[in-house]
Amino acid sequence: MSSVPTPAISFDQLCKSYPATGNRSQIALGPLTGAIEQGSFVSLVGPSGCGKSTALKLIAGLLTPSSGSVSLHASDDLSYVFQDATLMPWASVFDNVYLPFKLAGAARATVEDKVMASLERVGLADRAHAFPRELSGGMKMRVSIARALITEPKVLLMDEPFAALDEFTREKLDDDLLALWHAQKWTVLFVTHSIYESVYLSQRVMVLSQTPGRLIGDVVVDAPYPRDQAFRESAAYFDACRAVSTAMRMPAPSAEVSS
Repeated sequence: MSSVPTPAISFDQLCKSYPATGNRSQIALGPLTGAIEQGSFVSLVGPSGCGKSTALKLIAGLLTPSSGSVSLHASDDLSYVFQDATLMPWASVFDNVYLPFKLAGAARATVEDKVMASLERVGLADRAHAFPRELSGGMKMRVSIARALITEPKVLLMDEPFAALDEFTREKLDDDLLALWHAQKWTVLFVTHSIYESVYLSQRVMVLSQTPGRLIGDVVVDAPYPRDQAFRESAAYFDACRAVSTAMRMPAPSAEVSS
């Protein structure tokens, strides 16, 4: 008998609303109900302003739900990668990656091997003493990812981390991210505007409607890993992209405004 998949993240009737006019509030997101399986790679896509980043921040605990709930089954083992690399410009690559340990009170010398191992994972061990101004956009994002990985998280939340990069660099980092995910066995929830990127990376693509963001599609990408340029040119890839695109054109559920 097959075992029931274990969720890493689950959310039940999750909503976020903001004050509107009078005593009324405007729902910005939800309700959302669903689960992300442990060890899976799932992307969240939808139109601008639909609440993708809000959903990620609710899951991370950076925002408080207006109603509903989020359950993180590894709540102490989570890292968040923002859209911008958010590096300290005055600090070296090493010290940027060391920052989580520094905030936890760990002496630099005691974690040097871990910092260098994290930089090695993203191919930047030879740039440990460089400063952000000396790095390309893609390298800066690698440093940001290395910093997120330094605590060896079980859950990685990524908010459009490659959106500002050129297509060539973006595809390269997508490949690097998949290799890291395969090796480290994290659970990844990845927010992106790109249908093509979401299908290339993911086992599932969850589609949100226009505001208020509600789940209107959940597309399974039934393709093996590792993935490469041949997959990007395959019929299976284009079929999955078409399925996500079709889901995105579904009419948005009617928005309710709570009092």
